[in-house]
Amino acid sequence: MTDSGHYWCVVEYSEIKLGTPLELRVKASSLLWINDPVVTGIRGGMVSILCHYTQDYKRYVKQWCKGEEWKSCEIVAQSMTWKVGDKVRLDDDESQGIFTVNMRALEMADAGQYWCVMESNGVKLGTAVELIVKKVIPSTETSTSGIPPTVQTSSDMPSLSHKEKAFISVYT
Repeated sequence: MTDSGHYWCVVEYSEIKLGTPLELRVKASSLLWINDPVVTGIRGGMVSILCHYTQDYKRYVKQWCKGEEWKSCEIVAQSMTWKVGDKVRLDDDESQGIFTVNMRALEMADAGQYWCVMESNGVKLGTAVELIVKKVIPSTETSTSGIPPTVQTSSDMPSLSHKEKAFISVYT
């Protein structure tokens, strides 16, 4: 969207220049979107990111990747593959047009720029998500397990028994 602005279309021949002004408006994609571009989690906890898409793209491969540019980011998880015990899992609910990325056991190194990406036949669409991971803030509350109530554990990870969803594995 930073490329939006006023430009000139110019033809130059010898010493003569002919041009016409134009205005370029770059808009966010309405084909793939998220509700919140910044997600915050706690070290040791879990976050879920919902990536919404239109029904026209339900057959596209869904990806969750990390990096500054979505066209060249490192794929962390991808639809149609998964394995038990993964730290990151992607569930694709084609009937709702949402793929959900769950990241558990968050570490400070997990923070950074991520992308919800869809790909088919060389065509890629992507939208950015910034993940912030915070250290656990000591709580004045106590719990019987000895774990502060603000910390989510790996047992908070949703069940893997969804039969109609595609699951994704982590490539680390």
